[in-house]
Amino acid sequence: MRDIPSIKKLAIVLVVTTAMASLFSCSKQAKVITAASEAINQRDYNQTLNTILELNDDDILKSDTLMQLLSTAYYGKQLKPQHNVAIDCYDFDITPSGDAIIFTDFHNGSLNVYSYPELKLQRTILLPTKAYNIDISPNGTILAAAMAENTVILYDLSSGQKLKVLEGHTNRVRDVKFRDEGFLFSCSNDQKIAAWDVATGEPHWGKHQHSKNIKNLQLSNDGTKLITASNDGTASILTAVGENVGAEELRVIHGDNYVNDAAVTPDNKYLVTVSGDGYAKIWNAEDGRSEHYLFLNDPLGAVDISDNGKLILVGGRRFVYVIETGTGNVVAKIPGSNKPIWSVKFIDNSHFAFADNSRFWQGEILTGEKLLTAAKTAN
Repeated sequence: MRDIPSIKKLAIVLVVTTAMASLFSCSKQAKVITAASEAINQRDYNQTLNTILELNDDDILKSDTLMQLLSTAYYGKQLKPQHNVAIDCYDFDITPSGDAIIFTDFHNGSLNVYSYPELKLQRTILLPTKAYNIDISPNGTILAAAMAENTVILYDLSSGQKLKVLEGHTNRVRDVKFRDEGFLFSCSNDQKIAAWDVATGEPHWGKHQHSKNIKNLQLSNDGTKLITASNDGTASILTAVGENVGAEELRVIHGDNYVNDAAVTPDNKYLVTVSGDGYAKIWNAEDGRSEHYLFLNDPLGAVDISDNGKLILVGGRRFVYVIETGTGNVVAKIPGSNKPIWSVKFIDNSHFAFADNSRFWQGEILTGEKLLTAAKTAN
């Protein structure tokens, strides 16, 4: 019995020692985060990596803040943009076969077709005016351009020959999406959605959908839902097939600022909206309940979702963000050039691409232990 007090003293010493070690670790992490953040602000990515990698692996992996800083430093150092490809680019699209990529040139009013992934210029399609967004038919033969002079123009992609001019909108056409080879949707600053017969160029119908400009359209992976994003601060999910095509299934109110883009996950379970207010919001796509609100403190212009639905890619002015769909956690922050990014795309489930008005980036998405290993190699 005489040993019990000694055991108690030992236990107390161990508890106190552990607590002090934890406090020291937290204090060290805080100092590292401060120093790494300052280095990031100076775009000194080498210093950022050196600072973070002084910590042990477990401490880095357990901290969302440290992992975000690590990703910014890694991509800032390793990911080099391609210059003189995306020139005043508002949108780009990759052909279904994956052998070509088309960039809009908002400055000159043209479409520049490059081989992919080599990025060798193949041809330039001169437009009568500027195009905001483009889309390629599922069979890869026709390109539709949303034109600033109120029309949609269809081009033969292989030759660049103009096929048809679709007239009916009364203001700038902002986006176009093929549902299939014969059916095309468009949206406009006239606050309307239209549907077109590709073969004849005649409209199936048009409807007033929002109270302000409609900025972007996206289709669900299965082609059954059309998603709209509007300057009135809302996004809608519409029926894209069948007798009720065009009927609104759901509308969410994101906020007072422009909703610049919106998309649904491949299983049609979640809706994602991004806005100039700096928020990315994840909603239940069936009833509109909010799942995750992320304030990224960055004007957001574009969103895409991976084919497996696990990751969301969001384009801002300062960063491109990789977000886990289920948790809403930001798992990577990829630095841009402090210019608006209006187009982001998943090449596949683990590779991304994005463009601003002078540069084009593409790379592999690295998170968790893979990111940490890559960062050590880069350092």
